[in-house]
Amino acid sequence: MKYGLIGCGRIATNHVKAVLNNNLEFVAACDIEESQINNLLAKHGLDKDTAIKRYIDYKKMIEQNKLDLVAIATESGNHAEIALDCIDHGINCIIEKPIAMSIQEADQIIRRAEEKGVKVSACHQNRFNRAVQETRTGNCREIGGASGHFHEYSEEGLRDNTGGESGHRHERELYVRSGENHVSGISSG
Repeated sequence: MKYGLIGCGRIATNHVKAVLNNNLEFVAACDIEESQINNLLAKHGLDKDTAIKRYIDYKKMIEQNKLDLVAIATESGNHAEIALDCIDHGINCIIEKPIAMSIQEADQIIRRAEEKGVKVSACHQNRFNRAVQETRTGNCREIGGASGHFHEYSEEGLRDNTGGESGHRHERELYVRSGENHVSGISSG
């Protein structure tokens, strides 16, 4: 399966791990900052892999490559536009949450995917997060603490809990103590 990654920020490392673990053909990576691409690939020992094409324009990436699947891991406000462009090119999409900034955009993605016969999936990688898995074992004695940053989604866009404009980067942290083991996990969305 020919795979492309759009957005090479912090969450993208999980996508690269999935590509490597599932033996996908990693064809192309794209980010508006070339250094993000280089840093991500270097982190996974792929910086010298010339088979992985690098792009700063996702439209060129999807036009110049016959991709079966893309992961969209850009800032949240860009997810819908990029997904619709990929769908129009017949490319299956994994979209980081949120898939869109409004219900109307999400409905448009779903309708277009159905029309084009393309599969679309929202990414929920936290089910594999070690801290989340530990809480599901039933051995969790206590949660040592949790912190988060609240974002409100509305028709007007994304706002953070201070009332200011917000980007897509926010964190939720979970610390779990199970027996003598301490497990912590960080989730970003």
